[in-house]
Amino acid sequence: MTSPCDGRLIKTLRLQTIEEADRMLQTGQRLFKDREQWLSAERRMVILNKLAELVAAQAEDFAQLIASEGGKPLRDARVEVSRAVAGIRLAAQEIPCVLRGQQIPMGLTPETHGRMAFTLYEPIGQVVAISAFNAK
Repeated sequence: MTSPCDGRLIKTLRLQTIEEADRMLQTGQRLFKDREQWLSAERRMVILNKLAELVAAQAEDFAQLIASEGGKPLRDARVEVSRAVAGIRLAAQEIPCVLRGQQIPMGLTPETHGRMAFTLYEPIGQVVAISAFNAK
């Protein structure tokens, strides 16, 4: 990774090969199919809150890295880190809401009298995404 401002080397990163990435996806899919391996909602909340704490504790380091690698002003990079911490905390807070689901109004027509319907959110599996962003 090089600085867009002066071309200096910021950090050397090892990228995964296609084969390694495929193995990771296969492992994730295998674990997803085994519900016994799923983390409890409480455990996921603990992990996300701990992640937020860790990122917040290293906020200035992250901001410096963001500014270096993207050429973004440092004050904007600090805002980006703050927004990331808030997003992680929000994800943890949303877990109970997602587990609740929603009731669908029924009994509004003769055909639905005495019936109850509700939604439950159910994970569908892995998501793989590349999210590129250029601040320039």
